[in-house]
Amino acid sequence: MHDPVATSRPDASPVEESPLHITEFTRALANRLPGRQPDLATVPIATDPASDLIWDSGPLPYAAFETDNIQRSVLTHHWGLQLYVMPRPHRPGEYLALPMLPANTSHQHVTGLKAPRGIAVPADPVPAAALLHRRLLTDYRLSAPTPIRRSNPGHLQVHVTLDERRRPRIPLNVADMFAMTPALLRRSTRSGVLVGASCDQQTPER
Repeated sequence: MHDPVATSRPDASPVEESPLHITEFTRALANRLPGRQPDLATVPIATDPASDLIWDSGPLPYAAFETDNIQRSVLTHHWGLQLYVMPRPHRPGEYLALPMLPANTSHQHVTGLKAPRGIAVPADPVPAAALLHRRLLTDYRLSAPTPIRRSNPGHLQVHVTLDERRRPRIPLNVADMFAMTPALLRRSTRSGVLVGASCDQQTPER
């Protein structure tokens, strides 16, 4: 167990009030990270099953997940990549942004791979977004295709159906997004966390 980080007051709680609430912070952060949507609900991390889907916890001590008063949110990209966002324990001026396993993958699919590192960011969304772009998002995007391929072995199968207007539609899973650009990502109902997401690609009007 990690020793607690010293605070300015001996009676300080593990998480003090940050300049922005977690929902305000993630909403402002999403506005500066194109393609990402914030989860509308916050969940206590002590009872959060989504914490098992964190790919790399970065500077977060494992014991922090036993803390009752920490809320998290999730930022979801339409490629199926998600950031687990939460206040950093004992650091009221910082948040943690932790990469989650790509949708439709598990920890067995990332075995032996170098994980994109979770990082601490300032509680100000403007420099936080800049830091995420510089230190995390590119590595995360480049690391994701391998576990997605591992979770979907074999050749890409394309099934074409016709809608009510007789237009072709191509159902895709999240892994296919790295080869084709989908129009819609359907989110699971698991507290804003993607598990086995899918989408439909519709051919353009002619």
